[in-house]
Amino acid sequence: MAAAHRAIVRALHWLCLFASLAPAWGGEPRVDERPDGWQVVNAHYTAVVSRKTGGLLASLTDSAGQRLIARFDVYTDAGFYAEREYYGTGKEPTPRVDIARKEGKLVVTSEGRLACSGEGQSEYPSIRYRVQLTFDASTAIGVSMRLVSDVEGAPRRAFLAHAVGLADAAETFVATADGLLCRDAARRAGRTWGSVHAPLAATRPVLGACTKTRTCLAFTHLRSLAGLANVFFHESGMGQATVFFAWHDGPMRAALHKGAAYDLAYTLHVVGVPEGVRNLLRAGR
Repeated sequence: MAAAHRAIVRALHWLCLFASLAPAWGGEPRVDERPDGWQVVNAHYTAVVSRKTGGLLASLTDSAGQRLIARFDVYTDAGFYAEREYYGTGKEPTPRVDIARKEGKLVVTSEGRLACSGEGQSEYPSIRYRVQLTFDASTAIGVSMRLVSDVEGAPRRAFLAHAVGLADAAETFVATADGLLCRDAARRAGRTWGSVHAPLAATRPVLGACTKTRTCLAFTHLRSLAGLANVFFHESGMGQATVFFAWHDGPMRAALHKGAAYDLAYTLHVVGVPEGVRNLLRAGR
C-alpha cells in the first residue's frame, strides 16, 4: 500500500507540473480593476484581490465558476492580544497594495498589520504582514508571506496562523510521512489531521481538497515549514475544509519575542483531476 500511496502522490505532482505549463498556450492573465480591488482571470481560474480583505484573496473560482476558496487570511485570536478576539488581515482598513507585471507574471504585493474591529488600534504593538501573490496563465498561484511581530511576552498559549478555507470539498488529501491520507470532507467536524501527530512527507509534501465537480485545490512546493508549530485540517462536516498553517498553536506554549519573523511560501494549484486519479484517492483511504 505504501508504494501505491507514493504513486498517487507522484501522480498529483505530475498533474500539477503539466498543468503549470499552460502559459505556452494561454498567454498572460487579464487583470480588471474593481471598486474595491482587482480581478485576475486566466483560462483556469478567476481570482479577486480586495482591499476589504487586507489586499489578499477575496475569492477564487475555477473556469466553470465553481467556488474554491471560502477564506484566505492571516490572524491571531489568542496570546498576542485580547483572548478570543480576531486580529487579522481581514480587518486591516488601509492595506498598501502594489500591482506589477514581471516577465509574463502579475505580482500583487500587499502590506499592512493584523487589526481588529475596535478603535485605538495604534495603541497596541503591531504584527505587520507582507504577502505576495504571483499569477500567470497556468493553474498555479505563487504565495509567499512574512509577518514581523512587535509583541513580546513570557511563554503562553498563543495562536497565529494563515488560514485557507476550501469551499465545497468532497475529499481532502495530504501526503504524510506514513503515506497518503484521504478523507471524506463531510465525514466529521473538527480537526481531522495535523502534522504534529502525522508529519508531512519529508520530500514533495502535498495537501489539498477536491470538489464534487472534480476540481482539486493543491498546495505544493511548501517552504519555510520548519518555523511552523502545526499544519492541520479543520473540517465543518458539511463540505468545508480549512487548512491552517500555524506558527503558534494553542496548547503549545511559547515565548513571544519582539522582532520575531514568521515566514511561509507555497504554490497553490487549481487542477481539473481525471476520474482515474480521483478513484486512486478514494482507494487510498
